[in-house]
Amino acid sequence: MSQKTATTTTRSTTRRLSLDFFQRAVSDVSSEGGITKYMDLRLPVHSSSSNDIRAIQCECCGLSEDCTQAYIRRVRDRYCGRWVCGLCSEAVKEESQRLGHSHHIIVGEAVSAHMEVCMRYNKTTRLNPSKSLARAMSDILKKSSSQKGEHCKIGRSYSSLAAISGGEDSMKD
Repeated sequence: MSQKTATTTTRSTTRRLSLDFFQRAVSDVSSEGGITKYMDLRLPVHSSSSNDIRAIQCECCGLSEDCTQAYIRRVRDRYCGRWVCGLCSEAVKEESQRLGHSHHIIVGEAVSAHMEVCMRYNKTTRLNPSKSLARAMSDILKKSSSQKGEHCKIGRSYSSLAAISGGEDSMKD
């Protein structure tokens, strides 16, 4: 039994020595930067400033978003140096399709037009929501009538005033 005990202590000592050796080897390699140097060669290099998340406010509507510096640069390049949120970018795309000129001029004009709409909205809607609803309805009517090429008129076949007052028959009685 003493031989068996000596064998188990030898195995545990050997196992402990190999683990200690492995831990020292790993710490030596990591302290030299061997693993990190190898990983840096395989992974693309990103600067830490482009991955930093920053809160930025839309220049049109005022909505805040958390974005990386790289994304902010791409959006500003696309929209003539202005930060435009996702909602406003869709509105700018529609406006630029409506304008239909050369690309750079269209985007600049579309951003300006959308900013004017947002400024008008912010002045009226937040102060008086019912007034802004009436203005929005009148804008929709103006746009639809200008697309038809004529002013919108209400068509009637007879006067409603006579029906309300009882008509001519009620006056004769």
